[in-house]
Amino acid sequence: MSSIHAALCCLAAWEQIGELSHLRLDSKNTPYQTALAQFSLAYMLSDTLFYVLPFTPTDFMFVVHHVISGLYVVGVLYTGLGAISSSIMFFLGEITSPLLNAITVAGVLRHTSKLFQQTYRYLSPLFSVAFVVTRTLLGVPMVGWFLYTLVARSPGIPLGWRLPMAACVSTGILGSQLWTAKLLGPLIAEKLAALKKKV
Repeated sequence: MSSIHAALCCLAAWEQIGELSHLRLDSKNTPYQTALAQFSLAYMLSDTLFYVLPFTPTDFMFVVHHVISGLYVVGVLYTGLGAISSSIMFFLGEITSPLLNAITVAGVLRHTSKLFQQTYRYLSPLFSVAFVVTRTLLGVPMVGWFLYTLVARSPGIPLGWRLPMAACVSTGILGSQLWTAKLLGPLIAEKLAALKKKV
């Protein structure tokens, strides 16, 4: 389900991301954008209720991610404005999901066969690079532009919704940076240990 959601969000947002300089984050939702936002909200609710809480209830960052994403989409649907903004945020957040899903499955099964062990070993660094590039190198500047545009240049969205929506995005990018640090920490330690062995 996560990979389907990721593919739909990324495909839907791709064309619109190419027009960022002409984009209004407070533009009126089209029927297509509304349907995509409703699908995303349904996905977040079902994933939280049927996967996250039953199987990974202690994964605080995952729960927070779903809550802030859901709250953002509620704002978009309630105001009837800004669905394009949720498409952009979902693109940035979901582009690495299929790779994460593959790593998760391989990680769970890596003790059962060499194939899963090798798959996990090869995909882990690839995911780390993809995540850092999208969420940190591209994500931080894009979210900076996004927050400025949302708060300062989107008067169509009531301020009472703009500020909570901006808080959701800020929390999301902060969580991404914490995850980047979590991914890079062991990788850097491993590379340093390998360098010490060579010296």
